[in-house]
Amino acid sequence: MLTPGTQFGPYEIVSLLGAGGMGEVYRARDARLQRFVALKVLPPEVSGDPLRRRRFEQEARAASALNHPGIISVFDTGEQDGAVYIVSELVEGESLRDTLKRGGLPQNRVAELASQVAGALAVAHAAGIVHRDLKPENIMVTRDGRAKVLDFGLAKQIERTASAPDETAILTRTSPGAVLGTAAYMSPEQVRGEAVDARSDIFSLGTVILECLLGRAPFDHPTAAETMTAILREDPPEPPEAVSPVLRQIVAHCLEKDPDHRFHSARDLAFALRTAGQSSKPSGALPAVAAPRRNARWAWPAIAAVLAATLAVLAIRHFREPAPIDLDRYHFIPFATDPEEERAAAWSPDGKSIAYTKSFDGIPQLMVRALDAIEPTQLTRDTAAATNPFWSPDSSLIYYVRETGGGELWAISPAGGKPTRILTGLTAGAISPDGKSLALWRIAEDRAMGMSQGSVWISSPPGAEPRPYKQAPFAVMGRAPAYCLAFAPDGRSLLLITEAHKPEMWLLPFPEGAPPRRIFANIDLGPVPTAAWLPDSRHAILAFAPRLGIESNLWLADVKNERLRKLTAGASAQSSPSVSPDGSRVIFSSVEADYDLIELPVDGSPVRRLLGSSRNELSPSWSSDGSQIVYSTDRTGSREIWIHNLKANLDRPAVTASNFPPGTAGLVDPVFSPDASRIAFVRYSATDPATVWVASSVGGAPVRLTADHFQSPTWSPDGAGVAGLMHKDHPWMPAVVGLGADMTPHMVPDGPVCLTPPDWSPTGEWIACEAQDGVALFTPEGKTRALPKLGATVIAFSRDGKIIYGVCRDRGHELLKSMDVASGAVRQIADYGTQLTISGGARYQTRLSMSPDGKSLATSAVASKSDLWIVDGLPLPKRN
Repeated sequence: MLTPGTQFGPYEIVSLLGAGGMGEVYRARDARLQRFVALKVLPPEVSGDPLRRRRFEQEARAASALNHPGIISVFDTGEQDGAVYIVSELVEGESLRDTLKRGGLPQNRVAELASQVAGALAVAHAAGIVHRDLKPENIMVTRDGRAKVLDFGLAKQIERTASAPDETAILTRTSPGAVLGTAAYMSPEQVRGEAVDARSDIFSLGTVILECLLGRAPFDHPTAAETMTAILREDPPEPPEAVSPVLRQIVAHCLEKDPDHRFHSARDLAFALRTAGQSSKPSGALPAVAAPRRNARWAWPAIAAVLAATLAVLAIRHFREPAPIDLDRYHFIPFATDPEEERAAAWSPDGKSIAYTKSFDGIPQLMVRALDAIEPTQLTRDTAAATNPFWSPDSSLIYYVRETGGGELWAISPAGGKPTRILTGLTAGAISPDGKSLALWRIAEDRAMGMSQGSVWISSPPGAEPRPYKQAPFAVMGRAPAYCLAFAPDGRSLLLITEAHKPEMWLLPFPEGAPPRRIFANIDLGPVPTAAWLPDSRHAILAFAPRLGIESNLWLADVKNERLRKLTAGASAQSSPSVSPDGSRVIFSSVEADYDLIELPVDGSPVRRLLGSSRNELSPSWSSDGSQIVYSTDRTGSREIWIHNLKANLDRPAVTASNFPPGTAGLVDPVFSPDASRIAFVRYSATDPATVWVASSVGGAPVRLTADHFQSPTWSPDGAGVAGLMHKDHPWMPAVVGLGADMTPHMVPDGPVCLTPPDWSPTGEWIACEAQDGVALFTPEGKTRALPKLGATVIAFSRDGKIIYGVCRDRGHELLKSMDVASGAVRQIADYGTQLTISGGARYQTRLSMSPDGKSLATSAVASKSDLWIVDGLPLPKRN
């Protein structure tokens, strides 16, 4: 192995990039052209075989002649001390294999990357070069998201020694009839040792595409022999149901056993993939077939082949699968697209009107618009927000929740007039189809135990004194929201989505009798799931995101059999669905949110931007010297921990999903240790509770700090421990865990129920959080002190620990306030108006980090736009 600084031919070795059976790859510097390159030193079995060396050099020259942005360029070959090497372009990015380790990719992204790979193959095939070893390891994804293919014409010449009986890499030889390639990605003709042409690469690319959609290699078996047998004899597994029919048929056409039945050229395949990528992006726009260009007649046979195959398979499946998804039938209609945010649409029971909320100066007001009207009518002009609108069964009233105090239920005529207060002390409501009962979500304070409790209550007749819904377990500890509370159209059950330590979905019998049933318990419902019943009282439209870093989409949920089917995709989030009374159309909110890192000067001067992009950057934390910021971002498609160097204006990943076993849903809420040598952060998983981990800020394997549900970490000033919020026997109670031999979290005795993430004073005297009755100060040992209410969503201590800063939201305005720890005096520092929203993306993930000089606070703000769209043509079940 070469050491940094070694001169290898005209190249200076800088660092090792990787090593394996195919040789060692180094980052090297070409002093002649002042550039960095990738230098691969080939193994002795290649260097020592004259015939293989000669063929390798011939094909290296051929590969170096390829010129395409999707092909990594070969610059040079040579020999040093008997070792053969090859020099190629150095690409900053990661292999597709590393990308897939973080989870599956959206189908439009799969189509986009695959079309780029197919375009590169087309150029190579035109030059007479067949890759023969196309697999995720040989596809690089650059930092700007483009695909580049490695090792054209080279992999088939490199022999890999099987390290174990289950090794999938097959020995590659140049003798006639030899097997060339990697078992799981071989074409049938490769397996049989036959001569191969460009169509073999098309089969391999089809295998890669299917792996991206499935999350696993389609033909992978315990041994290479079993894998090759499967390629010859078994049909590939079906893609997930949400994959569009066109993309399904492209994959099926690539994976035909007979080469004559596949795409005949990679160029046709690339065109078909581009078409599939366009057709799998329904968010906010009408799905349309691209208009043919006059100079593109050559493409019609490929399109016809794809469409014919699609129709054939749909005809076969017609008897096995009801209502196949037909994107051509989808019709998206804009309903409310003003610059202000429009959300929470509710379809009237007579099907003639839609109620919704629209923000004016940051305060949502109730609106109603008839479907045959051009303009809506504004029903409320209030100083408090109107939320959660729903209709009376006869469409004569619109109920809504007025966000003030403990929450109030009001009702108003869709024709306007004066609203009437119905009930108090609730955050969500629903009315039974017969109009005789109201279901309410109430949060009650247990003063004796010092905690809150959310539960379902019933008011029958509407407006009567509510009584608790009798069936346990619907007393959820803490100030848990109700994301959905809705009577089924037949009135026999309530659908409830609430949050304990993560969102849960329940069916509650009505009236009480049979026990409630939790549904979709094994599904990660994401941060804010919402749902609406279909008329059959069995199915619902569910809007959720299965992991952090991707947007929520609409799914068809069968609540009886607990089956899910994805209906839509897209880059913008789709949420808050409402179904028309006849079950044919759905109105939903299309939300585009962009989180950036900002700085709030504590002298009240204007906000400054720290870091922003078209992706999301959230929850920043300063390093002790002020040169770096650690933050969470979804720039690669899933939430990861990155570090921004302010002096060099460079970003690098610090912790990614590749550091963990499969199942990581997102990495969030990072915070530097006091000396910036370590990072504490929260890992969300699809199967495990949220847990706090610690990683070195310069790399290395993360260490799990907590086993139970634990989040919102804050370091002790000496770096010996981490405090946070624990959800175990009690919700969101502060706990402390030390770094050392005993890493058992210890609950703070008599600690408060925190409504904000805690912050540990730099002096070590106090830990603070906003509680129900005010700001709570406490120590790990249980010493407490109460301060007045700040009303903050996130807080942070000053550097000397004498002031607590808080970001508060009041009547749509974002405010920065300070509180003197000694006296409890509160002062407003700045009013940022209604255009700034401080957020970390979800509950308890907003960070407020004091700069080392004490002059500003780093945080994240979201700029969002929400419109209302109606979609019809969805494959929804009809009412019996």
